[in-house]
Amino acid sequence: MVRITSHKLGLIVSDLEGTLTANMSYWKNLNLELGMTEKEDQKLYDEFLNHRDYVRWMEEILARWKEINRNFPEKLNRKFFHEFNRKHLTIMEGAREFIQYCKSHYIFYVISGAPWEFCELAKAELGFDDYYSTNKLYFNKDDQLERIEADKYGFQKEKIMLKIAESYSFKKSQIIAIGDSENDFTMLNAAGLGILVGRNRTFPSLEKTLKKEIIRLEHLDFDRLKRIIAQYTEKLQTYFP
Repeated sequence: MVRITSHKLGLIVSDLEGTLTANMSYWKNLNLELGMTEKEDQKLYDEFLNHRDYVRWMEEILARWKEINRNFPEKLNRKFFHEFNRKHLTIMEGAREFIQYCKSHYIFYVISGAPWEFCELAKAELGFDDYYSTNKLYFNKDDQLERIEADKYGFQKEKIMLKIAESYSFKKSQIIAIGDSENDFTMLNAAGLGILVGRNRTFPSLEKTLKKEIIRLEHLDFDRLKRIIAQYTEKLQTYFP
């Protein structure tokens, strides 16, 4: 975690996929590319939302990849993942400018379930301050995928967000959270200001778990996000001049 030493008004935490990048689900794209069926991938997503043990969940995914591609070792090679990451990193129009706008008053963090390598590429392209990735791919000396190191906080973005905020001594009211799907809901609820964008959701019924104060945008609109954040900034400046 990189510590930003300059004084900022607060922390903005954003999801990555479907919010800053056009690819909606890194893991769905990767699972299908590595031979899973749509049904298998959906089952895994259901388990994810049901808060299955994250470490074991990732181990099951890796085991399935190896089973499907036992005759295609090139599919589990470092080069494949590098090319996959490059191919699927499509930046949303206006995302770079939005991040730079936010950074004038806030530390801008990304919390993502995409692997560390993908987040590194996104950081280089988008220019956010830092990120928290919940997993990392490890390769052996032959550049074959050996294991996935999964973070214990994998399902709990709100805990990650609050941990980051605490490291900068920010209060809850100084946190703005932006996300687009079910696994962002707890993070949005735990922030001073939560913003739900777009319709990248499989289970609309889960939206009843969102607090009524959450701002909902049917479509991703960076100009509108700027206006919402500007209004909240004025409010924060009253309390944290």
